[in-house]
Formats: sequence, C-alpha cells, structure tokens
Amino acid sequence: MKQLFSPGTRDWRLDRTDRFLMWALTLVYTVFTLLNLGTLRFPKTVWHAEYDQAVVLDLGQTREVSSLWFNGSIAVGELVVTPDDGEGYVFSQVYGEMYSWREKPVSFSTRYLRLTLRSGEVALNEIAVFSGDEQLALSVASGAGEALIDEQRTVPSDPSYHNGMYFDEIYHARTAYEFLHIMSVYEWTHPPLGKALIALGVAVFGMCPFGWRVVPALFGAGMLPLMFTLGKRLFRRRDYAFLAAGLFAVDSMHYAQTRIATVDVFVVFFILAMYLCMVDYLRSDDEEEPLKKAFLPLGACGVSFGLGVAAKWTGLYAGAGLAVIFFTHIIRALARAPKGPERTARWVRT
Repeated sequence: MKQLFSPGTRDWRLDRTDRFLMWALTLVYTVFTLLNLGTLRFPKTVWHAEYDQAVVLDLGQTREVSSLWFNGSIAVGELVVTPDDGEGYVFSQVYGEMYSWREKPVSFSTRYLRLTLRSGEVALNEIAVFSGDEQLALSVASGAGEALIDEQRTVPSDPSYHNGMYFDEIYHARTAYEFLHIMSVYEWTHPPLGKALIALGVAVFGMCPFGWRVVPALFGAGMLPLMFTLGKRLFRRRDYAFLAAGLFAVDSMHYAQTRIATVDVFVVFFILAMYLCMVDYLRSDDEEEPLKKAFLPLGACGVSFGLGVAAKWTGLYAGAGLAVIFFTHIIRALARAPKGPERTARWVRT
C-alpha cells in the first residue's frame, strides 16, 4: 500500500500504477454518482386538455378525497376539477412545475371527477387521487382521458428531486426534450451543446429524472481522470496526482452540481481538458519535440476551448487565461532564443 501511494518516478507520464489508481477512483466515484440519481419510473404519455371536451374519471364508489397529484408536461394554463357536489377546484399549470409531482390539498367526497380546461393550455403526464395515504384506483367514465391514468405505477410515495425536476433543470432538461422533438426551444441564453448532450440521455432512457441527469453525471465522473492527469503533469508525483483527484471526488459542490441536468458540468469538463492540453503543449515545446507533435496538444486545446464555449459562455473567461499563458510562453521563448541563423532552427525542426 505504501508503494502504491508513493511519489513514484519523477516523470510526467502515467505509468501502470498511476492508471490503476486513476481508474479505480473514477469507477468508485461513478458508482456513487449514479446511485439514486433519479427514477426511471416516470409517466411519459401526455394528455392535452381540449376546450370542447371534458374528461370524467370514476373512483368506483364514493370516496373521501384529500389530495390531487398532478404531473405536468410543457404547457401553461388552468384546469378545473369538479367533484359530484359541483364545487370546482382550479389547478394552475406553470412553467416552473413541469415534469414533477405537484400536490393540491382538497377535501370532498365524490365518485366522479370532471376535468375541464379553463384557460390557456394544459398538458398532463399523469394524475393521482389520494384519500389520506391511500392512492385511489381510477378509470375513465367518459372522454379521451386514458393518458391521464395509464401509468399509475409511476406515482411515487412522496414527491422529491428523485422523481421530478429540480433547480435549473426546468430550463435545460426541458430544452433537451424540445431539441429531440424539434420544438421551439424555451432556453436560448446559453449555447446549445450542453442541452444537446443532456438530450442524449433523454433519447436513451426517456424523459425521466435518470434520463436527463445521466450524461451530466458521467461528465462529472470524467473530470477525475483529467484532474489526476493534470496533477501528474504539474507535480510529477503520483501521490499529489491522487490527492488532487481525490479531493475533487469528495468535493460536495462538484458532486451535487454534476448530478443535476444543467450545462455547468460540461463547461467545467472542457475547461479542465483545455488546460491539460495547454500544459502538454508547453511541456512538448520546452522539450523541443518536433513542431508537428508539439502542435497536436495545442490543437486539442483549441478544440476543447471551442466545446467549452459551445456549452456555456463562461468558457470565454477560461480562454482568456489560456491566451495569457500561451503568449507569455511565446514571449519568453523568443527572449531565450539564440540570435542569428540558429534562431529559426526551432521552427524548421521535423
């Protein structure tokens, strides 16, 4: 064990032990970051309310109703739920409450529930009716309301982040869904790459919490090899490289931020990549490797910078730091360069 975490050789390259530690740490982190990431059991069929069509749901017999749960899709409007006594209860669907379970406390006895559109547009993935803690069985008495009650097994025991959108997911995960369905996008203030990457998870696992979070979580895990390699490049010590990646792995901000579907994780990933590539370019240039080989990491740095900016505009600030490092290196290299014919030797080396 002591040898495993020893400083190792004073070399910037990763040896076999380095790779073992790096990938073992990444694997453990990946398991924990995917654990309880979000449910796969989520309603996916959508019911759209129509002004001229009411839907009547049947509870089978007269029951006491204490709460109504709604899981909304992309829409803004008001729906009126009317029990047998004729008193209407208004459910307001707003943008910030989509793809999550919302509870509306009520108190009445009824067998039938009549659903009518009051204003705007209402689109629901599912509805659930409760009497205390008991979920009541539903059937459609009249109207086209099958999509409202066809996924009752997806109703959770308690609404939470695990079974619904959280924080800025209402913008980024929603836009990912709109990308997939070629809809007019709601969130356009950030570049599209991050939301397109989120859409990959939605395409594979469906529009559910796990689906819209899995790609950001994997990118969060992917930062650990980058951090380990960067630590080895900078310090040329295995123990320092492992310490850098290990501290990153247990950082609560990193863990929490990469487990939700926002674009921040992608820009941070590409920032780490671009600085790692810049370090590789500086090393190869200082060691006077062939010019073509030295420019490979510089080109990869540019690609990483472009991808970072394509995920979020804050990648531009990271690019400003890269520019300072690059031009400082060029100025110092020119100042150290020999005079006369030998000055051009570096630029014609093959």
